[in-house]
Amino acid sequence: MTAISFLVPWAIGARKNGIRLTLLAALSLFFITPSFAQMAPDPAGAEAAPGELIVKFRENATDAQLAHALRVGNMKILRHIQTEAMRSRGHIGLTHVATGLRVNEALAQLKNHPAIDYVEPNYIYTHQTASNDPYLTGGNLWGMDGDLSSPANGYGSQAAEAWANGYTGSKSIYVGIIDEGIQISHPDLAPNIWQNPFEGADGVDNDSNGYVDDIHGWNFAGNNNQVFDPAGDQHGTHVAGTIGGKGGNGVGVAGVNWDVNIISAKFMSGGSGSTLAAVQAIDYLVALKQRHGLNIVAINASWGGTGYSQSLHDSIIRAAKAGILLIAAAGNGDSSGNGLNNDAVAFYPANIDTRIGTSTESAATYDSVISVAAIDQSGAKAAFSNYGATKVHLGAPGVAIYSTLPTDTYGAYSGTSMATPHVTGAAALYASTHPGATAQQIRDAILGSVIPTPSLAGITATGGRLNLSNIITPTAQPAPPATPSAPAGVSATAGLSKVSGTAPVSIKWNASSGATSYTVKRATSSTGTFSAVASGITSLTYTDNVTANGGTYYYIVTALNSAGSSQNSVTVSTIAQPPAPQNLVASALSSTQLNLAWQDKSADEQGYVIQYSLDALNWYSLGTVLTGTTSVTVSGTTSLRTYYFRVRAYNGSLYSGYSNAVKITMP
Repeated sequence: MTAISFLVPWAIGARKNGIRLTLLAALSLFFITPSFAQMAPDPAGAEAAPGELIVKFRENATDAQLAHALRVGNMKILRHIQTEAMRSRGHIGLTHVATGLRVNEALAQLKNHPAIDYVEPNYIYTHQTASNDPYLTGGNLWGMDGDLSSPANGYGSQAAEAWANGYTGSKSIYVGIIDEGIQISHPDLAPNIWQNPFEGADGVDNDSNGYVDDIHGWNFAGNNNQVFDPAGDQHGTHVAGTIGGKGGNGVGVAGVNWDVNIISAKFMSGGSGSTLAAVQAIDYLVALKQRHGLNIVAINASWGGTGYSQSLHDSIIRAAKAGILLIAAAGNGDSSGNGLNNDAVAFYPANIDTRIGTSTESAATYDSVISVAAIDQSGAKAAFSNYGATKVHLGAPGVAIYSTLPTDTYGAYSGTSMATPHVTGAAALYASTHPGATAQQIRDAILGSVIPTPSLAGITATGGRLNLSNIITPTAQPAPPATPSAPAGVSATAGLSKVSGTAPVSIKWNASSGATSYTVKRATSSTGTFSAVASGITSLTYTDNVTANGGTYYYIVTALNSAGSSQNSVTVSTIAQPPAPQNLVASALSSTQLNLAWQDKSADEQGYVIQYSLDALNWYSLGTVLTGTTSVTVSGTTSLRTYYFRVRAYNGSLYSGYSNAVKITMP
């Protein structure tokens, strides 16, 4: 018997009898250790994490190009990130690397490199709180007042007038806060903190979104589900109170919305957070909306910096395409407290325009960003607040704003950070009274209803301040709709399964006239009992995670509106295959060389084990290859000898079943 083995040029192995395996290298195979003695902070300008880069590698880069890029950039891979939102749009993801060079030196070395779409610093963004007075007590919710409320202040957001007319929000509306964490147990916040119905506090990723026990959101700074740090997180807690402090409960403060669902996407710790964490946070909210149909209308971003990030820009475009606004702080000026002109000195993400695409993400059809300046109780622009005739859109209350603080306390802060959640709250309140309004319609309503304000004239795009009083009234309601028709065009397709044993099934259907939501039901036989697996879906697709056991799953979809439910759609089915590689084929390249190719049916493999046999009875390991490899070349075979091959996927100590065994007799 001839013993055969293989070598991967960059892996540890032993060569035997001249046979080796040649393959396209997975990105994670490269380990180049930088010389960190040279590591230094980014030069003066935008603050960035020293010695760190974000790299978007080209999907078609060759092994040699990848190796060269890592070498000239003196880079070591820290981690590769492909969020669900990236994956759904076909993006291969971002790579977080350490470099032994100065950041600017590394950027210069890698500029226009053929293996790279773009490379940028891992910028650090900070929250935009200018000052605080945690001991201020009582009666200072002027930011919620209107000119007809009691107490009255015409420079407030006019939220109190909306409340007086019975418009206090809805739990069907969701808002994401990307910031520090939030005290989820605060008595004025707890009723409005999102409770994830798709996840259990059991140490299991029940909804298979990559985040274990994300009950109230996720901590992207610490990569865990602890969205509140009692030793900090004042800023995020304060922002949350302005958006959704529970009103009418006789306790503390009232937010713009008395009823709303607040999702915490913590990316800051100690007042700052990285670009990479912000991108993951935005994509997390996008995935929640697309996967579960949550009506997430806006993201509050009370933070920023002067460093432009293409990866951040891309993620905000993805959010825009998902119908989510990004409400951003215009910034708090220079270190002396003087506001700066964002038209001249860009501030991000406030200066991003999603109508402008990048080399890696096409433009959205509208601008989803609203940039907010701060005004005080007299209507003057706050001295610290940035401005910009084209890049800052409107003003909102941002001085001495009283709101929630840890732990179970209250206090007043000032900053464009405080102005921003007034506008985010307005977006949520408008959505609650205008069901079905698109993100662009919400944005247009907010910017189109401002009250002209002298201090903002010529230095903001609208020249005015936030005004809820004349836009919050619901539009005239049409006659009750008829029951929608059953959805047509229903299909179910099983995607790549996991070595751990689950597979995603994508169910799609056509829109039903008059439908406001859809319910997907599943059974394990065509005549079995169908149980709802998802309801309240507002998109035309749903992904169901099922056990990949080779069994057949059956699905029906129903449409709903206020008049009731439609009849069931036709029943569709799909087979959720176990994750063994499929369709293994072997083809001779010469008498001493052959090619193996197979179909990847696993979504989480770390690689594949390749085995060979000379009699189809006794099998021997040829070796392993890493994920992403579905074609290899085997060298060192013998003319006229018959070989058998098979492949299976592995993940840690878990293995899939084997592929089909393929037989080949060498010429």
